[in-house]
Amino acid sequence: MTNTARVALMALLLSTGALALTTPGRLHRAGSLSVPRAAQTATTLLDGQVLIVGGCTRPSCELDAQSATAELFDPRTGQLRPTGSLASPRVSQTATRLADGQVLIAGGWTVGRVVDTAERYDPQTGRFTLTTPMRERRSAHTATLLADGRVLITGGTVREGRALNSAEVYTPQTGQFVPVGSLTQARAAHVAVRLMDGRVLIAGGHADRSGALDTLELFDPKTNTFHAAGRMTTPRNKLAGTLLPSGQVLLLGGTRGYDRDTVLTSAEVFDPARKATRVTASMTRPRYKFTDAVVRLADGRILVAGAGGADVYTEQRQGVGLGRFDAVMGTMPGNDQFVTVSRLPDGGALIAGGYDAGIQPTAALWRFQPDVARPAP
Repeated sequence: MTNTARVALMALLLSTGALALTTPGRLHRAGSLSVPRAAQTATTLLDGQVLIVGGCTRPSCELDAQSATAELFDPRTGQLRPTGSLASPRVSQTATRLADGQVLIAGGWTVGRVVDTAERYDPQTGRFTLTTPMRERRSAHTATLLADGRVLITGGTVREGRALNSAEVYTPQTGQFVPVGSLTQARAAHVAVRLMDGRVLIAGGHADRSGALDTLELFDPKTNTFHAAGRMTTPRNKLAGTLLPSGQVLLLGGTRGYDRDTVLTSAEVFDPARKATRVTASMTRPRYKFTDAVVRLADGRILVAGAGGADVYTEQRQGVGLGRFDAVMGTMPGNDQFVTVSRLPDGGALIAGGYDAGIQPTAALWRFQPDVARPAP
C-alpha cells in the first residue's frame, strides 16, 4: 500500500470511529538547514519538495543578517540542496504557491526597510524572477490564494506599530498587482484564511502599538469588497489560523498586547454560517509569532508547532464537543517563534528554523510523523 493510500485509509477509519490514535504523533530530528533561519517562508511544491526562502540568520537581523538564499528539502531522501537566490534578502515576506506550481514571494523587509518588490520562483528552472512590485510596501501582511488563481494581499505595515488598511490582488497571468477595496480597519500581524465558499476570513492583528484587535472581516472575491464579520472571544495579535474539515476556521494563540504582553494558549472556532466564534480547547503551551507554523494534515487534523514543541488539534465530528489539543511526543529545543511547518506527501510535516528563547535563529529541522492507529475500544 502506498503512503497516500495508507493516509486516506487512516482518515476514513478515524472519521467512522473504527480506529483511535495511540498518540497524535512524534517528532524526529531531520538534519539542519544550510544556515540558521527565522521569519523565513517554507512552501510545499507540487512534487512534494519544500522550498525554504530567506529569513534572519543572526540576532542582528535588522542591520545585516537577512538572507537571500533558498534551499529545497526532498522528503524522499531527507536531503537539502541549494536552489536559486532572491534578487535581494528578505525577512517576514509571504510565499504563495500559484496554480501553475510557481511560488510568489512578496514584500517583507531588508536592512530595516520594508519593500514592495515581488519575485516568482519557478521549480522547473530553480530561479527567482522579479515581477511587477506591489502597490504598497508591506511587512506583516497576508497573502491568500483565491479560488480563481489570484492572490489577495491584505494589510501589513510600513513602519512598525502603524498598520495599513489597503489591499491588492495579484493576477499571475498578467503579473500585475491591482488595488481592491479597503479593509474595514487597518491591521498587521493578522491572519487570512480562505473559506470553502471562496471568501476569505481576516482576523485579529494590531492597528498600532495600543494592543491586539478582536475584530473579524470577510473578503468577497466576486465583488472585491470587505465586510465586518463580528468579533473573536478575545483580542489576538500575531496569531495563527487554518481551515478545519468542517469548513469552520480555527483561530489560536497570539498575544493580547502588541508583543509579548500576554501570550495565549487559548483557541476559538469561527462559524461562517453564523459569523460567530466559540471557545474550543486550549493548546498545551502558549504560542505567538507562529502564523506559518500551523498546517492541516492529510487526515484532517491540525498540527501546531512552536514554543519548543508541537500539538495536534482534532475537530469533533458533526459539531459535537469542543475539539481537543494533544501534545506530540518529543520536544524541539530552541524552536520558539517564527518557525515554519510544511505538509509532506507521506502525511507528516517538516518543521524548520525559528528563533530560540534567546532570540537566536536556529538551523534545526524536525519531521513530524503521525502515529499508527489502533482499534478503538
